[in-house]
Amino acid sequence: MRGIEARLAALEQRLIKEPLVLHYEDGTTEQLCVRDVVRLFACACRDRHEGKCYSPEVEAIRRAACVDEPGGSRICEMIKLMGTHGEDSELDASE
Repeated sequence: MRGIEARLAALEQRLIKEPLVLHYEDGTTEQLCVRDVVRLFACACRDRHEGKCYSPEVEAIRRAACVDEPGGSRICEMIKLMGTHGEDSELDASE
């Protein structure tokens, strides 16, 4: 059991160090720390529930054309699927 715990701890440390890379339509990129994205996800959930506008950081994630997330994470995709206030988010039928 200790071997599994050690492997998980090592994986967690590696993922926390690797940044997410946001790619925008105009060819620019931006890097975000995984810890920041987890915090932003929580903020986006709260803002949606309370009917507030999303923060500029959350909007940056939502505007990204694609995101490279370490380890195959999908947290940015979940933020993008939240949609805007008053609209229902729809999954792409091709997925």
